[in-house]
Amino acid sequence: MSVAPTSGTNADLSAIATFDELVVKQTRRGWCQEMLCGCEAKTEFNVIDPKSKNKVFYILEESSFCIRLCCGTARPFTMNMHVGEDGDGPLFATFDKPFTCVQPGPCKCCCKHHIIANSTDGTRIGKTEEGFYVCVPSLDVYESGSKQYSIEKGGCCPCAVFEFCAQPFVIKDTSGSTVGEVNKKFGGWQELFTDADTFQVKFPSGAGDGAKVNLIASVMLLNQLFFESDKDKDQMGGAPPKENEEMER
Repeated sequence: MSVAPTSGTNADLSAIATFDELVVKQTRRGWCQEMLCGCEAKTEFNVIDPKSKNKVFYILEESSFCIRLCCGTARPFTMNMHVGEDGDGPLFATFDKPFTCVQPGPCKCCCKHHIIANSTDGTRIGKTEEGFYVCVPSLDVYESGSKQYSIEKGGCCPCAVFEFCAQPFVIKDTSGSTVGEVNKKFGGWQELFTDADTFQVKFPSGAGDGAKVNLIASVMLLNQLFFESDKDKDQMGGAPPKENEEMER
């Protein structure tokens, strides 16, 4: 499937218009750093069209080694999203997450982590932040200052987000109706040794270009809060303590 034409070094948001579903796959970039140094590497994602199997977007985190080492999953970062297979493609959008002093945990009532999606000219597309929850993770997605969607843990066990399992999340509109999905897929053997996660995003019917970009930003926040591991902790954000050593990295 072709991507919409671009102008200059930046791409218009219409580049995402034709996709009703995308797969966001984290690479194994920095796996040696993760295992030997005990801190997260810069996260890198390929965004794939599941119909054509083509890589249509590329996302790379920009943050310093010291920030990742000291702040872990609470760290600030900027992510640049490009059209194409790598960072040489036209810039499409940026995602900015500020530092939050409280690490992700199994409940949330204040000091909420959030991420802001911006177009290439700096215009804010929307924001995603943690909702109020106890055990059952949820995110609230805003566009133009108004809540547009919520992303909630689904499945038969909504109170647990285990790192090495497939995990369903549902996208709901403001009336509470399920309109889309974010499914965290189990990535196989490489996920046992690195934080290389895979997400399938099914956009709500009729979602605009900005809403789709905003939901991709939501996946970036979802991944950091609930599926990245701080190697010095026995527990991941939003999950109960691991019960046996097999779940340890």
